[in-house]
Amino acid sequence: MGDKYVFDANIFINLHQRQPRDIYPSVWNKIDELMANGTIISSREVYDELLRNDDSLSGWAKSRKEYFLPSEIPIQEKVRKILSEHRGLVEGGKKQNNADPFVIALAQEQHCVLVTEEVRTNSLNAPKIPNICDAYGVTCINFVSFIREMKLTF
Repeated sequence: MGDKYVFDANIFINLHQRQPRDIYPSVWNKIDELMANGTIISSREVYDELLRNDDSLSGWAKSRKEYFLPSEIPIQEKVRKILSEHRGLVEGGKKQNNADPFVIALAQEQHCVLVTEEVRTNSLNAPKIPNICDAYGVTCINFVSFIREMKLTF
Protein backbone atom coordinates (compact mmCIF):
# COMPACT_ATOMS: atom_id res chain seq x y z
CA MET A 1 0.00 0.00 0.00
CA GLY A 2 1.31 3.44 -0.89
CA ASP A 3 1.55 6.35 1.51
CA LYS A 4 0.45 8.82 -1.14
CA TYR A 5 -1.53 8.50 -4.32
CA VAL A 6 -1.61 10.76 -7.37
CA PHE A 7 -5.06 10.90 -8.97
CA ASP A 8 -5.41 11.30 -12.71
CA ALA A 9 -8.18 13.61 -13.95
CA ASN A 10 -10.26 10.66 -15.14
CA ILE A 11 -10.72 9.48 -11.55
CA PHE A 12 -12.41 12.73 -10.54
CA ILE A 13 -14.34 12.95 -13.81
CA ASN A 14 -15.62 9.37 -13.61
CA LEU A 15 -16.61 9.81 -9.97
CA HIS A 16 -18.46 12.98 -10.87
CA GLN A 17 -20.33 11.20 -13.65
CA ARG A 18 -20.96 7.83 -11.98
CA GLN A 19 -21.04 8.62 -8.26
CA PRO A 20 -22.25 12.22 -8.08
CA ARG A 21 -21.74 14.02 -4.78
CA ASP A 22 -25.45 14.49 -4.13
CA ILE A 23 -26.09 10.73 -4.30
CA TYR A 24 -22.78 9.36 -2.96
CA PRO A 25 -21.68 11.90 -0.35
CA SER A 26 -19.72 9.30 1.66
CA VAL A 27 -17.42 8.61 -1.30
CA TRP A 28 -16.72 12.31 -1.83
CA ASN A 29 -16.33 12.98 1.91
CA LYS A 30 -13.66 10.27 2.03
CA ILE A 31 -11.91 11.73 -1.02
CA ASP A 32 -11.98 15.14 0.69
CA GLU A 33 -10.56 13.66 3.90
CA LEU A 34 -7.78 11.84 2.04
CA MET A 35 -6.89 14.97 0.10
CA ALA A 36 -6.83 17.05 3.28
CA ASN A 37 -4.47 14.64 5.02
CA GLY A 38 -2.16 14.42 2.00
CA THR A 39 -2.92 10.83 1.02
CA ILE A 40 -4.40 11.93 -2.33
CA ILE A 41 -2.62 14.57 -4.38
CA SER A 42 -2.79 15.61 -8.00
CA SER A 43 -1.20 18.09 -10.38
CA ARG A 44 -2.23 21.62 -11.26
CA GLU A 45 -2.63 20.40 -14.84
CA VAL A 46 -5.36 18.01 -13.64
CA TYR A 47 -6.98 20.93 -11.82
CA ASP A 48 -6.95 22.91 -15.07
CA GLU A 49 -8.60 19.98 -16.85
CA LEU A 50 -11.32 19.77 -14.19
CA LEU A 51 -12.07 23.46 -14.69
CA ARG A 52 -12.67 22.99 -18.42
CA ASN A 53 -16.42 22.59 -17.82
CA ASP A 54 -18.37 25.01 -15.67
CA ASP A 55 -20.12 22.38 -13.55
CA SER A 56 -20.25 21.12 -9.98
CA LEU A 57 -16.94 19.26 -10.44
CA SER A 58 -15.16 22.47 -11.39
CA GLY A 59 -16.71 24.17 -8.36
CA TRP A 60 -15.56 21.30 -6.15
CA ALA A 61 -12.02 21.52 -7.57
CA LYS A 62 -11.85 25.31 -7.19
CA SER A 63 -12.47 24.98 -3.46
CA ARG A 64 -9.61 22.44 -3.21
CA LYS A 65 -7.00 24.09 -5.43
CA GLU A 66 -4.27 23.69 -2.82
CA TYR A 67 -4.38 19.89 -3.23
CA PHE A 68 -3.47 20.18 -6.90
CA LEU A 69 0.26 20.80 -6.77
CA PRO A 70 2.09 23.17 -9.12
CA SER A 71 4.75 21.58 -11.28
CA GLU A 72 8.06 22.63 -9.77
CA ILE A 73 11.36 22.41 -11.69
CA PRO A 74 12.12 18.73 -10.85
CA ILE A 75 8.69 17.71 -12.14
CA GLN A 76 9.08 19.84 -15.27
CA GLU A 77 12.43 18.14 -15.93
CA LYS A 78 10.81 14.72 -15.58
CA VAL A 79 7.99 15.79 -17.92
CA ARG A 80 10.54 16.87 -20.53
CA LYS A 81 12.26 13.48 -20.26
CA ILE A 82 8.95 11.59 -20.49
CA LEU A 83 7.88 13.58 -23.56
CA SER A 84 11.25 13.24 -25.27
CA GLU A 85 11.08 9.45 -24.87
CA HIS A 86 7.30 8.95 -25.24
CA ARG A 87 5.98 11.72 -27.46
CA GLY A 88 2.89 9.68 -28.33
CA LEU A 89 1.63 10.05 -24.76
CA VAL A 90 0.18 13.45 -25.66
CA GLU A 91 0.32 13.35 -29.46
CA GLY A 92 -1.13 9.90 -30.04
CA GLY A 93 -4.82 9.22 -30.12
CA LYS A 94 -7.23 12.08 -29.54
CA LYS A 95 -6.00 13.49 -26.23
CA GLN A 96 -7.70 16.67 -25.10
CA ASN A 97 -5.22 17.49 -22.37
CA ASN A 98 -1.57 17.33 -21.56
CA ALA A 99 -1.86 16.41 -17.87
CA ASP A 100 -0.72 12.80 -18.33
CA PRO A 101 3.05 13.39 -18.24
CA PHE A 102 2.59 15.67 -15.24
CA VAL A 103 0.76 13.09 -13.12
CA ILE A 104 3.39 10.50 -14.04
CA ALA A 105 6.22 12.90 -13.16
CA LEU A 106 4.50 13.89 -9.90
CA ALA A 107 4.08 10.24 -8.91
CA GLN A 108 7.70 9.57 -9.80
CA GLU A 109 9.01 12.63 -7.93
CA GLN A 110 6.92 12.05 -4.79
CA HIS A 111 7.23 8.23 -4.83
CA CYS A 112 3.48 7.80 -5.09
CA VAL A 113 1.15 5.27 -6.62
CA LEU A 114 -0.65 6.68 -9.65
CA VAL A 115 -4.40 6.06 -9.80
CA THR A 116 -5.97 6.15 -13.27
CA GLU A 117 -8.66 4.40 -15.25
CA GLU A 118 -6.45 4.21 -18.32
CA VAL A 119 -5.36 0.72 -19.32
CA ARG A 120 -2.20 -0.50 -21.01
CA THR A 121 -2.12 -0.57 -24.78
CA ASN A 122 0.07 -2.26 -27.37
CA SER A 123 0.29 0.92 -29.43
CA LEU A 124 3.76 2.44 -29.50
CA ASN A 125 2.34 5.55 -31.17
CA ALA A 126 -0.26 6.24 -28.48
CA PRO A 127 0.90 4.78 -25.16
CA LYS A 128 -1.27 5.16 -22.09
CA ILE A 129 -0.34 6.21 -18.57
CA PRO A 130 0.20 2.62 -17.34
CA ASN A 131 2.66 1.95 -20.20
CA ILE A 132 4.72 4.99 -19.26
CA CYS A 133 4.50 4.15 -15.55
CA ASP A 134 5.94 0.72 -16.35
CA ALA A 135 8.85 2.34 -18.18
CA TYR A 136 9.67 4.58 -15.19
CA GLY A 137 9.01 2.16 -12.35
CA VAL A 138 5.89 3.94 -11.12
CA THR A 139 3.15 1.75 -9.66
CA CYS A 140 -0.15 2.35 -11.43
CA ILE A 141 -3.56 1.10 -10.24
CA ASN A 142 -7.22 1.77 -10.97
CA PHE A 143 -9.74 3.31 -8.58
CA VAL A 144 -11.20 0.00 -7.37
CA SER A 145 -7.69 -1.22 -6.51
CA PHE A 146 -7.09 2.05 -4.66
CA ILE A 147 -10.30 1.52 -2.64
CA ARG A 148 -9.19 -2.02 -1.82
CA GLU A 149 -5.66 -0.95 -0.85
CA MET A 150 -7.09 1.70 1.43
CA LYS A 151 -9.61 -0.83 2.81
CA LEU A 152 -12.47 1.60 2.26
CA THR A 153 -16.12 0.65 2.23
CA PHE A 154 -19.12 2.82 1.46
